[in-house]
Amino acid sequence: MNDLVIQSREQRSLTVAEIKSGVNLIQAVMRSVMKSGTHFGTIPGCGDKKTLFKPGAEKIMAAFRLVCNPIIDDLSIYPETVRYRISAEIRTSAGDLVGLGVGECSSDEEKYRWRKAIGEEFDEAPEDRRRIKWAGGKSPYQTKQVRTNPADIANTILKMAKKRALIDGVLTATAASDCFTQDIEELPEGFVTEGRSRKPDVEMPRSKDDTISEAQRKRLDLIYQDAGYSEADVLSYLSNNFGLSSTADIPPKDFEAFCQVFSQPKEQPKNDPANKAPKASPLKRKSGKTKTPEQEDGGALLDDPEIQELCAACSMTDDQLAQEIEAVNGDRAKLVERLTAYAKG
Repeated sequence: MNDLVIQSREQRSLTVAEIKSGVNLIQAVMRSVMKSGTHFGTIPGCGDKKTLFKPGAEKIMAAFRLVCNPIIDDLSIYPETVRYRISAEIRTSAGDLVGLGVGECSSDEEKYRWRKAIGEEFDEAPEDRRRIKWAGGKSPYQTKQVRTNPADIANTILKMAKKRALIDGVLTATAASDCFTQDIEELPEGFVTEGRSRKPDVEMPRSKDDTISEAQRKRLDLIYQDAGYSEADVLSYLSNNFGLSSTADIPPKDFEAFCQVFSQPKEQPKNDPANKAPKASPLKRKSGKTKTPEQEDGGALLDDPEIQELCAACSMTDDQLAQEIEAVNGDRAKLVERLTAYAKG
């Protein structure tokens, strides 16, 4: 049924209803299936525009019943450089071409050209194959690096080129560029800054059934004001405990529970919906744990060259890798240990 939403432009133009249906489907997948940090995420210093990751692109393809046909163009100059350009044809289940994505990756890119030195490797490496680089942003530090052997990361370069082409193709075929971006994720460290100019984000439209009504919002305002809460108190509570940015984001089925919370005097709210909300409620109190130095963002781990190599060794898909990242709570060392065990087993 969903494959009717996207059809070949050579057959006929899409109707307004079909375009709306496609947008609604993407939004529904984002709300119900995708997880922030696994399927999409935001890049620090670049505002709130969501960046689409490969697992998220695959989810959108499944929703629209699309398939990807990668066409590989080997531009490598062996043995100095490994470089691939991939054109990703996005087709419907009937075989109609609905989008084309292009992605390229080279071993000469900064994050692939150099790697951290191990042990005495730095001192033993030739002068032209080692360097000391500053990194760390606001807390800069020096790190010793040596040149990477391009042949060792050839498979990673190919997979990264395919990933970039796939995401570009999905965004083009589904007209989802107003919901996601792609290029920011690929910028090297130092290119993304707080002052980076960017186009205004397109606000995601919400279904009336997903949020409380204006009348309910006014009722809640009166309730918390009578109980002695300020607007700042309410917004802080919603953000810290449920990840909500305003009272407009409260799901209708949890409205009464929140009314009970803010009807209590400010000094001792008792009926916390984090504990007494219906079991079917999608709202969950966010963990108060902070990331340790060993923990990393899920999107960064998905693109880690060493982890990509281990995934290739044990034939693990990106969706399976995302589950492993979640299982170790973003701890890179534990993730590498698990993947190494899988590859040896």
